[in-house]
Amino acid sequence: MTALLNAQKRGVKVQAIMDKKNTIVENNPHFWRLRNGLKAGNKGKPRARRSAAMLCDHSCRGKGGAARTPSSCCSARPASPATST
Repeated sequence: MTALLNAQKRGVKVQAIMDKKNTIVENNPHFWRLRNGLKAGNKGKPRARRSAAMLCDHSCRGKGGAARTPSSCCSARPASPATST
């Protein structure tokens, strides 16, 4: 979780989705730390650059289907202007 929060501080837009059961069946303080930390880091950012950690119920694909294997994807840091030497 620390790595994802640090990535957001570097300008990466972090999107995380977790099955709701992972917070109900077992206490999962790591998810809540991530969710609250990302929310705090969004202050002052435009909507398109905000990070989020979300929960899905049953399957994350609509009315039915099986839960899928977790995966992650992060955007690249916004390019900074090139400097000439």
